This record gives sequence, C-alpha cells and structure tokens, in this order.
Amino acid sequence: MIQMLVKNLAGQGIGIIYISHFIEELFALGDTLLILKDGCQTAVRKVGDTTPEQVIHDMIGRDASSFYQREYFQTGDRVLRAQHYANRHTVHDVSFEMKSGEVFGLGGLVGAGRTELVRMLYGADARLDGRLYVDGKEVTPSSPKDAIRKGIFMISEDRKGEGLLTLRSVKENIMITHNEAGEWISLDREARMTAQSIEDFAIKTPGQDAEVTSLSGGNQQKTIIARCVMDPGEVYIFDEPTKGVDVGAKEEIYNHILNLAKADKFVIIISSDMPELLSMSDRIGVMRGGRLVDIVDACQTTESDLMRKYLGLS
Repeated sequence: MIQMLVKNLAGQGIGIIYISHFIEELFALGDTLLILKDGCQTAVRKVGDTTPEQVIHDMIGRDASSFYQREYFQTGDRVLRAQHYANRHTVHDVSFEMKSGEVFGLGGLVGAGRTELVRMLYGADARLDGRLYVDGKEVTPSSPKDAIRKGIFMISEDRKGEGLLTLRSVKENIMITHNEAGEWISLDREARMTAQSIEDFAIKTPGQDAEVTSLSGGNQQKTIIARCVMDPGEVYIFDEPTKGVDVGAKEEIYNHILNLAKADKFVIIISSDMPELLSMSDRIGVMRGGRLVDIVDACQTTESDLMRKYLGLS
C-alpha cells in the first residue's frame, strides 16, 4: 500500500524523500540513494548503477581502530533461560539461553524490539507472555523493584531520564538502591562506601556531594554502574552503555562490563554501534521485526555479515 502510494505520487511529478532501513524497499522505489553513516554522508548512488552489497559497504565501512580488543575467558556452567517473551506489538515469542560469564549481545536496527525485550526481562514493561529462569529456578520479575530484589539490574539507554536522580548528589545516586534495602542509614558507612565506589570506578567528581549532572557523560554512566554493583547481583543488562560517552570513558566502562562477566555473572548488552557489539560480545542475538531471528558467534562474524542479518538479506 505505501509503496503503491509513493509510486503514484512520484508518477505525478512530486519529489519524494523516502527513508528506510530496508534495502529492498529503497531499490524498489528509489532513483537515487543517499547513504549516511554516523551522521555523515558517505555516498550518493544511482539505483541502476549500484548493488545492495555496495550500499552495505557504504553504510558500515570503517577501519579496525573502531574495535575494542577485549580479553576472552572461559564461561561458567550456570544457565539463564528466557522463554517466550512477547508483548502486544513489538516483541513476538523470543526465547534464548546464555551461560554465566558470557557477554550476550542483542543487535538489530531501530525498531527491531531489542530495548522492548530487555525492559520486559527487567520487569519495567508489561508482557503478554514470558518467563525468566536462572539455573532452572524462575526469577521472572514483576517490576524493577522486584528485579533488583532478585539480583537483576539494568542500565538504561536513557541515562538522564531513567538512570539518574538528576537533582541529587553523586553519593545519593550511588547509594540509593543499597539504602532502600535497609531500615537504617549509617552516614559514616554511606560515605565510606561511596568513597570506595568513586575510587573503584575512577569517577571524576569534585566530591561526593556534587550534583551528579555536573559530571561528564562517562562519569555519570560509571556512577550508575557503581550503584548496580553495590550489592550482589546475578543479571546485568546494559542498553547502549557508551552512548554519549567519550573514548577514554568507553574503555573503562568496557572493563567494568567484562569484570562482571569474569565474576560469573550473566551480562546482556544492547548496542547500535556494531564495532562495540562485535568487540564486546561472545554471541549476538539478531532481532528483526520483534523476533530473535538468529544467534551468531561474534568472533566469526563481520560487520557486513551482521548488517545483512539485520536487513534480512540472504
């Protein structure tokens, strides 16, 4: 219906700008293709003079320096199992398994259902179906508060909207989850624990009582991660963990993520940055149209391979 409408309008001499992640649509409807990558124009090509393979190259071409060289280590024996997760419109019957000590990536184009899936795993969004198990025991959270009680933590893509108490101090942002678990707060102990977190995560701040929004994006993100590891947990979900973070802080955040995996935790990472996803993951689940369509070994996959799977090209 949409394609027919576009063709009819174009046939009437109306200029059309058509934006799509689906290459087959662009080749079916377009006369000229403008390809963007990281906000920059990489190519302008006539449809009749190019191929889908060339467009994919234009979309992802970059040098090897974009990739983080991570340490690889043996995964554990414990198993997390997500079964039949679905909501009304954006996620459809998604199931997967992962081992402790594994970094399990979730990739896909915008609108593929990645964030919607993990928000259900965390109990933040309603679901029609879905159960979460760790070592055979059901731990499906009914809410984020229930998730935290069960040792499931999520670092949201929306750092300022969902991750931070923006009018509060660094100390309050680090300690809030820990403090809510008890009836009494020892101010001396709170100060000591905050100081230790600031040191462990190399958070650059004028002091514990500085407003958290006075920190850089990377230090804000490290503050959220420090909060999530303050108490023992089992499952850690990172949604776009280095979005808006400078290069130096990225590597520090990667190291903290890998330290959780080394500690035999379950780590799930979502990223729209393919070098980040390929560099950090052991395996990558490919989401498309709300479904988990494939799981690939990150070490055996290239950006081109991954993009073709995102787009549904054979």
